Amino acid sequence: MNNPGPAYRRATMADLPAMQQLFVDSILRTCNNDYEEGQLLAWVSGVEDTRRWESIINSQYVMVCEVDTALQGFCTLKDGTYLDMLFVSPTAQRGGIARALYLHIELESRRAGAKEITVDASITARRFFEKMGFTILREQLVERKGVHIKNYKMCKPFGGDTAAGRR
Repeated sequence: MNNPGPAYRRATMADLPAMQQLFVDSILRTCNNDYEEGQLLAWVSGVEDTRRWESIINSQYVMVCEVDTALQGFCTLKDGTYLDMLFVSPTAQRGGIARALYLHIELESRRAGAKEITVDASITARRFFEKMGFTILREQLVERKGVHIKNYKMCKPFGGDTAAGRR
């Protein structure tokens, strides 16, 4: 049987349950070397905010990746300049999905006329974003349910470069 590989498309409200499950699975299974259990549980509690998730689908530019009709990753762009979420299934890590999703989002950000793109990157995601050309602006402590979670405010200015992520 011929496997066509990953397919990328805009998200719909029908994707929401799979996105939420992927969010939880990705955090719990890929960030556990960088965060303590209490931090992970506080972070994934964000899945409970149904209004926020519906708002993401309705107001952000959201790309998903499917392989054999199963959601394998998603990435969201808020207001043309802020990469709000980028998550890939733990079973699809290091397969190029995160990079491809990011490049879709960067292209959309550039189309929107943005001069830069920012992200609040986890400890786990920091190296990925550095490879994509981001630099750290500052280290941050974010509070979720009374628990402090370390991340990094990162930025990638858009200059004349056209080869996104090449460094």
